[in-house]
Amino acid sequence: MKRNSIYSKTDYRFIRAIIALLYVFYCADVSATDYLVEKTQQQLVDVTGQVKSVEGITLPGVNVLVKGTSIGVITDNDGNYSIQHIDPEAVLVFSYIGFLTQEVEVNAKNVINVTLVEDIQSLDEVVIVGYGTQLKRDLTGSIARVSGDEIIQPSVASFDQMLQGKVAGVQISQTSGAPGGNVNVLVRGISSFTGGNQPLYVVDGFPIGAGGGGSDMMSFGGNTFSSSGMANNIQSRVNPLTAINPADIESIEILKDASATAIYGSRGANGVVIITTKRGKSGKASVNVDVTFGMQEVAHKLEMMNAQQFAEFVADGRDNAWVYAGGKVSDPNDVRSASTRVKPEFRDPSSITYHTDWQDVIFQLAPVQDYKVSVDGGTDKIRYFVSGGYMNQEGIIIGTNYDRFSV
Repeated sequence: MKRNSIYSKTDYRFIRAIIALLYVFYCADVSATDYLVEKTQQQLVDVTGQVKSVEGITLPGVNVLVKGTSIGVITDNDGNYSIQHIDPEAVLVFSYIGFLTQEVEVNAKNVINVTLVEDIQSLDEVVIVGYGTQLKRDLTGSIARVSGDEIIQPSVASFDQMLQGKVAGVQISQTSGAPGGNVNVLVRGISSFTGGNQPLYVVDGFPIGAGGGGSDMMSFGGNTFSSSGMANNIQSRVNPLTAINPADIESIEILKDASATAIYGSRGANGVVIITTKRGKSGKASVNVDVTFGMQEVAHKLEMMNAQQFAEFVADGRDNAWVYAGGKVSDPNDVRSASTRVKPEFRDPSSITYHTDWQDVIFQLAPVQDYKVSVDGGTDKIRYFVSGGYMNQEGIIIGTNYDRFSV
């Protein structure tokens, strides 16, 4: 029996031609892809080399990074490095502590040797110590230095909060969430369980306090976090260091070990923080004005029950407690103990029509504004620096705020 086909011979020839054409395109595409891959692999280069100092000493641990990428290695104990399959037009960045960072273009070279130069500026940096000043290269004690430009942050009241995470061995935590609240500073950990642990602060050569004061371990025991404790200890919650305008600080040196703090005696047992304020510079008068404004709010509020859910929760809890005591859920309040009685409206939660989320009642959108004005200048004989500032920080809790006037 002869079957009838819906396609003619012409149709079959056309379909075969299309299939043949697609096969040719596929083969050409595969060949082109293989060619591009092979060509790309041929273009990438492997770079090796050695890193030395100017004196010819090999430098281990030097960071070698391909600029603009995350590809990098470090030199071995002999200062050698090797990076494979990188762009021949890439730029290698060599960085090492105490040396200037250097960038070198690959330019399709396979061997790149680099000589790093010491960062003389950082070694010649003047550091203030208890008995004067010294070059950083001559220091034998443990001293950390932070410049004023490194600590400036908006919406922060005191400089000690700005030091968080910037000095090794110094732990800084805010003991109160109130605006201008006290800050606990520990240099190399806790040194006393019964006495103070705060360092001695020295501003332009004048010690503030006797050292070891501030928020010690004893002031945060007992009923500190009760309502009466908070009311009685409100004075200890105010940070006296907020009186210093961070914009007036030139540098901060933190003396951490015994040799560095010896000149201050027992007052420096917990470390010493030396604050140097800005001075006038010779030349024409310079006026600087800095104004910042921001808003603060609660990042995440707790998800609370509504009034009906709370009523059901309380009713179920008290019924369960009464049943556990030997009673029945149907027992009226007259026969129940005081702690297991259920209010009539809690039996019918749908009758409660008012809802109050107390987070919305106590929290607010809090503005922060900070204004700073300074004038400096002088001659070779007389130099002056005058500054004034005003900061107002509203707390995210209604009724809390902090104002600071500084001159």
